[in-house]
Amino acid sequence: MTIKKKVGKPKFKPTEEERKLVGQMCAVGIPQESICLVVRDGIDDKTLRKHFRRELDTAKIKANAKVGGALFNKIMN
Repeated sequence: MTIKKKVGKPKFKPTEEERKLVGQMCAVGIPQESICLVVRDGIDDKTLRKHFRRELDTAKIKANAKVGGALFNKIMN
């Protein structure tokens, strides 16, 4: 009996640089379809949602908090 290995693409593992890029693009409102085009040589939208879920969910919140904090500090000074 022989065991056949599955041949295909290696498992996707995002880098910290890719996570930062996805977060920045999402924070400024770039659509997910467009983000998919610039990660590596293009990735599937399912891959984006699976591996960058945290960035997609929190990028706008973090950006708004940063802008709000900067405005608050400027007003208070």
